[in-house]
Amino acid sequence: MKTMRIIKNIFALSAILLLLSSCAGKPPMSESDAVLNMQQRNKDLLNIKNWQLNGQATIKTKDKKQSVNIVWIQNQDKLYMLLSSFGTTYLSVKSDKNNAIATTNKGEKIKAKNAQDLVYKITGFKIPLQKLKLWLFALTHQNDKYSFNEAGDIDKISNNKYQAELSDWTQVDNIPMPMFVRLKSGDLSIVFDIDEWIFNKPKPKTKKRIPLMGI
Repeated sequence: MKTMRIIKNIFALSAILLLLSSCAGKPPMSESDAVLNMQQRNKDLLNIKNWQLNGQATIKTKDKKQSVNIVWIQNQDKLYMLLSSFGTTYLSVKSDKNNAIATTNKGEKIKAKNAQDLVYKITGFKIPLQKLKLWLFALTHQNDKYSFNEAGDIDKISNNKYQAELSDWTQVDNIPMPMFVRLKSGDLSIVFDIDEWIFNKPKPKTKKRIPLMGI
């Protein structure tokens, strides 16, 4: 009887251990594997010439805070952006290599030599749009520092002026993409809460055909 009890206890313990091992999460990815995954992901992203982001953007400083719904469409070097609030589009932006122009919902046009200067002209915020596009894709500049989360996705990117935090990763056309990005620089904070990524979408031909997903 004693032997049978011991055998039963061993089987019970084995069953518990198997159950615990099946419930346990995956072990953290090693940094070397994470780097390899990042390199492959970067190669995949090189094939993305046209993309669209739908979501919300919030800009905070010491003195003010502004939140908008955003549709950001990038077609190679051409940028299209719609900003709205409470269902009303109040600003559309177009830019290419030569110039940038914003149109308000009242028909007023504001021009600048590029999108970054245009944003500064309208908002007073100096936002590094070229780097922002990289960080939204979780791509790093050569001087950037970065770290990985346990799943092997980049969770932080920084340089001597900006810090970016990335989270809520999901698969988009078999490519891991962040759905939440926070950029900080001193008192300036920019948060992107992304609803949807769309890759290689054809450029809209008219304003009426620009999709307003996420607005």
